[in-house]
Amino acid sequence: MSAKKTADKLLEATIHLLETSETPSKITARDIAKVADVNLAMINYCYDSKDQLIATAIDKIIEEDFVKLYEQSAGQGSTLEKLTQLMQGICETVFRYEEISRISMPYLLLEKKIEVPLMILPLVSACFKGKKTEAECKIIAYEMVSFLQLVFYQRLNFKEYTGIDLTQKEEREKLISMQLALFFS
Repeated sequence: MSAKKTADKLLEATIHLLETSETPSKITARDIAKVADVNLAMINYCYDSKDQLIATAIDKIIEEDFVKLYEQSAGQGSTLEKLTQLMQGICETVFRYEEISRISMPYLLLEKKIEVPLMILPLVSACFKGKKTEAECKIIAYEMVSFLQLVFYQRLNFKEYTGIDLTQKEEREKLISMQLALFFS
């Protein structure tokens, strides 16, 4: 079997396990290899690590929602309204898939290539209308996304600290509005 087919089987098996497991955080490399019907060593051969494979599977699960969000944000409204809509949509998607996305958080924060901020970068740049450099806009986009990732996964501590309950949609929207106001007001 080709490496590509093996990688595809591993990815499909991981997606299946993530979507059907009652405790996705307890999925092991052995579980994945068994469902994929491949040798355990193929995980590291095809994906470098189980964490990278799981992150790739989670990305695949969430990717469709992100594509829809990006297309919807291209609709009517000011650039800031589009950015707000996109940021709120990203938060809702992450919240919807929290149980599975939480397990890839260490990999996402420490090892994975920076991607999500690139989704919002064109809107961030457009909001500044050339008053910020590309590097400044990239830093701002990264700050916005990484802050939300951090507070989302630390939401109990964040609620204790701020009183903002991120399990409530209205509170998440309020937080995004506050964050955007810090950068664009």
